[in-house]
Amino acid sequence: MKIYVDRNKHIIDQTYDYLKNIFNEINFLPIHLLKNAYPIKSSELFYSHYSSFTLSTDNDELFELLSSVEFNNEGIKIRGRKYIKGVRDLQRKLEFIISILNCNLVFNLRLKDSNKVISIRKEITDSCNCISCYFNKLDFHSVFSGLNVKPKKLKDRLVLASINYKLGNYVESARHYTVIANISHKNSRIRYAISQYNLSKLYVFIKNNYWKNNKELLEQLKSIDLDSVFQKSKTEHNKDLLNWILHTKFYSISKDNISKTVGKIRDHYFSQKKGGWSSNNYVVELINEYATIDTFLNSNYIIFDNFSEYQDLTNLFVEGLICSFSMNERQTTKIQFFDDWIIQRIVFHGMADEFIKYCDRYEVNSIKYQKTVYNGSSFIELIDNFLLNSDNLRPTYENFSEKQNRRFWINYNKYFSNLLILIAYCDLDCDKTKDISNKLLHYLQEEDYIYPLNMKYVRIFLSRKGQYIDKDVLFGFIQVEYKKEKFHNQNLIKTAIHEIKNQFKKVDLSNQIFSELLSYIFDDCTSCGGKHDADVMLDIYNSVDDIEIKKEIHYQIQKQLQNKFDSNLYYLSVMTNVIVLDQNLFKSYIDAIKPRENQRSFESIFSDVKDTRFHQVNNLLDICFKYDVDLTDSKFDDYRMLDVYYEWLFNMDKYDYSKFNPIWTYEYWTIHYIAQYRKHPLILKKVIEYLDKTKDNNLERIAYELFKNTNNNAYDT
Repeated sequence: MKIYVDRNKHIIDQTYDYLKNIFNEINFLPIHLLKNAYPIKSSELFYSHYSSFTLSTDNDELFELLSSVEFNNEGIKIRGRKYIKGVRDLQRKLEFIISILNCNLVFNLRLKDSNKVISIRKEITDSCNCISCYFNKLDFHSVFSGLNVKPKKLKDRLVLASINYKLGNYVESARHYTVIANISHKNSRIRYAISQYNLSKLYVFIKNNYWKNNKELLEQLKSIDLDSVFQKSKTEHNKDLLNWILHTKFYSISKDNISKTVGKIRDHYFSQKKGGWSSNNYVVELINEYATIDTFLNSNYIIFDNFSEYQDLTNLFVEGLICSFSMNERQTTKIQFFDDWIIQRIVFHGMADEFIKYCDRYEVNSIKYQKTVYNGSSFIELIDNFLLNSDNLRPTYENFSEKQNRRFWINYNKYFSNLLILIAYCDLDCDKTKDISNKLLHYLQEEDYIYPLNMKYVRIFLSRKGQYIDKDVLFGFIQVEYKKEKFHNQNLIKTAIHEIKNQFKKVDLSNQIFSELLSYIFDDCTSCGGKHDADVMLDIYNSVDDIEIKKEIHYQIQKQLQNKFDSNLYYLSVMTNVIVLDQNLFKSYIDAIKPRENQRSFESIFSDVKDTRFHQVNNLLDICFKYDVDLTDSKFDDYRMLDVYYEWLFNMDKYDYSKFNPIWTYEYWTIHYIAQYRKHPLILKKVIEYLDKTKDNNLERIAYELFKNTNNNAYDT
């Protein structure tokens, strides 16, 4: 975008005029359009470079001016009278110049052909009370209330249009963007084009959510031709920007750059795993690139961040961050901590399961968090806003939301899941974790907004932070499961019991809680009418010292198995020593798990490959190995014939090991399987012979387990 600048003016006025003109209709400009014009560059031959939030310039006068800027609590000051003489409204213009550059992610300036770099970043500490900021702080009461305010200016309507879209009020958002397009049609071509682009994107959301009641609106939105909008709106000055927006180049270019940068970070990761070392700016470049598209979309109120493409881009961004963080401390250019900006991006656009996947992939157990913002939107403040400001949120939502708005609660649950996973992985101190656990418990006891599926993230939080949580709070999470119908069978009880035992060595159940648990598990549920898994009682049995409680659990389990046999409950009860192996129940178990002739697994149905492995049969063998059951008994003949794999397992002594496949050893293995393998040294010999020819990480683990606690030498067998 080329803007005429009067070079006879003072450098402050030149810069102010240029930025004022170029940002007349837009709040964030792609850096390739911002950097290649005067006064950022003086010579047509100079190529201004931008990387890692640093912009290069060959304009000595501009560099000298910004080198003289000082930041303090009173605002922006400038050293040297030559920058004051002849300039009106100096303070306002300086504030504007710095603000625009910072808002466009220019925090440093580098002088051409030198090592001179200056920082021009002004820290933001003021708290804003607009509905966009309330949204970014997860203060949804204030956001919904703000929707009721009539817009006085075009900017106010832009904010309303954007926030309604983010809340899932797609029809209301379309109404606002239609008004903006009509107002901007003649005198603001860029805003008109963006509005039309947004309306075309809203078509997809409205079609998928409201199509029955908005056919006329859908026809209107479907008829928008972005190529025609581009042709009608473009001028010599704005054509590059409109092409960037209307043809979605902002995404395709960012995706390409982020993919390449994450690829470089991965390469560095694998290099350092082998002892390598590297100094680079890859992670800063990654953050810069993602910040660019994120700020471009949000600052210009462009609809795109709810599409799957943006979700994929965010997942890639998060992978790059976690990969960089996981590197050893010798890699000094790795990311050292996650700050509030990163946390907020993950909360709004991340996916909890993807975050967990990348932490597992790169072996990250804990992430260092560092507070970096002081305007009410830090990580801890987001948590508090979400957990403490949700009272009566549903009535507020109903007052200000469209009736068919499903998106808000979907996103709300996503924010909840992302927050919990970040809390679970970030290195928050003990007191803060205790405080959060108290608030989370109260939230779950009082509110009814979270989908049952997302309770798995509560379990992850408990299992990772249980050592910091008070005992009475952990018991509170136990009660949440059986007292709130929607959370039944969500395994909070199991997780909390496990954490209480880990932290306090034993579980002291009160008579009231134990009585309520017995009723919840073994009686017909009075709230949901269903049955609940009794295997939770097995965890309690092995976690308490109270003999009377153990007796009662044993009695109830035995009674339930006799009344209605459950093969899974029987297997778990026997393996956890809650009940003993007796012939009557064992015979019932053998009969219950026998595969039927027409039985097919889910995988078999879709792959059209015959089943040769059966989970219940594997469990049967686990019991037999533990209790040293005679597997030559004729009652096991049907199982022996299922496959050569079972032919081997049911007769390891006399099996023809010329037919043996070593990978069978890790298809299903427990401590009892391993103990059985150790009795047959030929198995280890076959495993070692296989590993001599083929690398197999799983088989190496088996070999290690077989070598442990044994003096046998497989090669001597």
